Amino acid sequence: MAANTVVFITSDHGEEFYEHGSVLHGVTMYRETLQVPLIIWGRGVPAGKRSSELVQLSDLLPTMLALAGIAPPPGVDGRSLVPTWSGGTLGPRFAFAEADWRGEQLDTFRMVRDADTKLIYNRLTEAVELYDLTRDPFEQHDISQSEPQRVARLMEPLRAYLEDEQIAPDRPPLSEEEIETLRELGYLE
Repeated sequence: MAANTVVFITSDHGEEFYEHGSVLHGVTMYRETLQVPLIIWGRGVPAGKRSSELVQLSDLLPTMLALAGIAPPPGVDGRSLVPTWSGGTLGPRFAFAEADWRGEQLDTFRMVRDADTKLIYNRLTEAVELYDLTRDPFEQHDISQSEPQRVARLMEPLRAYLEDEQIAPDRPPLSEEEIETLRELGYLE
């Protein structure tokens, strides 16, 4: 069995400890909440290989399927990471995220980034923050006012991402048991 096993270790988010004035997760879109570990071990994965490619959690399913020799179904988000350890690259791309489960409205913040630049957008106030990740990897200096062309360059794929968002189908209301479980996990007050 171990010969056919691949193990993925990751996290859905990090935690902020006042690096940007907040605590825990779901409130901001900075490095400490978005940059998570990803360790892949097993059949078809070379030992000790590291990559600095820009990846997203949505890349996990295509990677798992590729390692199992299965083509992803149409419409699946993400890309297989296999090329990153087989001598190739994923190429230029944008990564997206959303957050804010504590606000009055869900998913207030949206983020788009490429290899060098990150833009954070508040969809309620339309406020924008921009960070040059090459010079400012800890996102301490918002350059949105001095770099309007870079803001415009990243707002274009973000607007396309927002237009492509799907509204979830109607679901039955949560049961009391489901509500209590979410409360115990800290997702409801």
